[in-house]
Amino acid sequence: MYSLVIPALLAAFSTTLTLGPARAQLATPPSAPRPAAPPAYLIRDITIIDPEAGKAFEHYSLVVEGPTITAIRDGSKPPPLPKGTQIIEGAGLFLIPGLFDAHVHYIDPDTYGPLMLAHGVTFVRDLGGATEQILQVRDRLRSGELVGPDMIATGAIIDGDPPTWPFSEPCDTPEEGVAAVAKLADAGVDQIKVYSGLKPDVYRAVVKAAHERGLKATGHIPESVTVEEAIDAGQDCNEHQMALTRIIAKLVPSEERGGYGAREGLWSSFAAWRYFDKADKSKLAAELAKIKASGMHQCPTLVVMHGIGSMADIDAFDANPMLEFVPDHIIAFWEGGTYGGFAEFASLAVKPMQGMVREMHKAGIPLMVGTDLANAGVFAGSGVHDEMLLWQEAGIPAADILRSATTIPAAFCGVADRYGSVKPGKAASFVLLTANPLDDIRNARKIHGVFHRGAYHDRAALDGLLAGVKDHIAAAALPAGGDAANVELTVPGKVLHRGTYKFKWGAFDAGSEDFIVSQTDDGYHVKSHFKPLGGFQSPSITWMHLDNNFKFREASWSQLTAKPLNATYTLDADGATVVASATSGEKTHPEKRAKLPEAVAYAIPSTVIDVLMFKHHSLEPGQSKKLTGFGFGFPSWDPVTSSITLSRLDDGTFERAGAQVPMRLYESAIDAAGMKMTVRYWVDESGMVIKSVTKMPFGTLETQLE
Repeated sequence: MYSLVIPALLAAFSTTLTLGPARAQLATPPSAPRPAAPPAYLIRDITIIDPEAGKAFEHYSLVVEGPTITAIRDGSKPPPLPKGTQIIEGAGLFLIPGLFDAHVHYIDPDTYGPLMLAHGVTFVRDLGGATEQILQVRDRLRSGELVGPDMIATGAIIDGDPPTWPFSEPCDTPEEGVAAVAKLADAGVDQIKVYSGLKPDVYRAVVKAAHERGLKATGHIPESVTVEEAIDAGQDCNEHQMALTRIIAKLVPSEERGGYGAREGLWSSFAAWRYFDKADKSKLAAELAKIKASGMHQCPTLVVMHGIGSMADIDAFDANPMLEFVPDHIIAFWEGGTYGGFAEFASLAVKPMQGMVREMHKAGIPLMVGTDLANAGVFAGSGVHDEMLLWQEAGIPAADILRSATTIPAAFCGVADRYGSVKPGKAASFVLLTANPLDDIRNARKIHGVFHRGAYHDRAALDGLLAGVKDHIAAAALPAGGDAANVELTVPGKVLHRGTYKFKWGAFDAGSEDFIVSQTDDGYHVKSHFKPLGGFQSPSITWMHLDNNFKFREASWSQLTAKPLNATYTLDADGATVVASATSGEKTHPEKRAKLPEAVAYAIPSTVIDVLMFKHHSLEPGQSKKLTGFGFGFPSWDPVTSSITLSRLDDGTFERAGAQVPMRLYESAIDAAGMKMTVRYWVDESGMVIKSVTKMPFGTLETQLE
């Protein structure tokens, strides 16, 4: 949102998928499998709301077979019913298409999915994240492996160089822009997102290349581009009303927008909103008519400004009951100072931004409901209803709001053949309400049940989804006393190394790891206390015992949470198989077995384990060796493997305590389930890893010994 926040959140989400130190597991996700569908459903005597027509059609019957609506008839013509059809009495209920959230950052699938469905949101558009990871989430949602809405996604943002976000595709020339589009299109993204830092010629090349690949171009109108130039380039959708403030600036005389204070500096895209009421509305209408004529959509995301603005009164913010559905680490990030200085202004910007939405609606510009989920005060699923209410308060008719949350985004997302309206042949993804949303958009919150691709969640099931999210958050919460910061690390034998690593993700503190390494007559012991910051990983204790030849003997991994998962790993009698077992509270998980690789590097939630990798695999400068990574704890207790090529580089130096210290330099190229990354290591003469830098597709994690 306006280059303001999500980096720490996305960094934390992303690092759960890597082999870096941030490798601990979330608590068990909410238990909410997609309900098994009976042969068919008949919803009898229902009032169907048609958003496109803005009308209610009473006394209709609708048949669902499998994932599809197969028949809709008025009450006088009951459709033929398959044997075993389950009947739902629809008298007094109102049926609307499943709702869309047209702007999300889907960083927490385990909580977001159930919350979306519980609020009638059955489709989302993700607008920015690490390409490979978000496409995996998209595909798992589509397959039903993850509980939640269907999704389309842009993957990485295409931005200028240097980019705002670490997972962006930075482009400084038109050729680089075209190549970035090709890369994303080949990866399978659904749309292309442009961003604020693009140069005009690069921006035009990106939009053109996207269209040539059959993809819409959405995102921020760059700071170097006017609205008219964006129209000429053919940008398909503008997010957050970006660049519309430049129209305000053009329409408000300079003497009426003078005296900005030192904090505001130049005529910024934020300061402009306070002068919206001074803009000549007839001239504004003429400017907006140009946008209407171009077909460019707008996704205003008022709720993100409202949410951030609500933090201006932190006591009231903390009293919001929706915080029960937000993991503690996300709340801590929201309240950690990132938003505080912006909250007061954001609260003042909401009303003029509502005014612009009202004027755009009058102009006939196609609008889409989106939330910018992941930002402070924006709640999964519920945020869609908050956004719709802000539109209604701006004077937008309920029927038009509903259209902007269903048929318009369905068409823009290229899924109108299956979603966005209720017709035979379309996906059975719709919502049953107890009141008519055409009378008041707040009635869209009064949910009786939700169908998603033919699976029916009645009110009890929806309440179960909500309860599951609360249980999930409680299980992942830190116990009383925090993350057991005073854990005493003890291991048998002679201590070889003891200390602390600090982690940084870009400019953000990502946490630390306390460690101890010892040697006994029967091998080596490594123990680490991982203490992440930023969320999405749990603090944990990891212990591993290797023999004198660095072969695995046994290990354990325990989360330091209120309801921890505790896992143990032992070597089978055959000496070649690792047996993994785990418990969560009173639950015992099924045992898992995995073959131990021959040439192995251990990849566990411990940075210091790499010290033993370099002891084990001795290399001379210029030599390389192929290894198989074997480990656990990223993101679950399951044993997993990865492909590693370890290389020793030419020796160098590292400044430590004001002096240049000789160092051995290594680099590993890692392929973990298709995600490629590199790690550069600085190792001192004792074999201790002093520093490492892990470069991933979405950013860089730096680890340094204190």
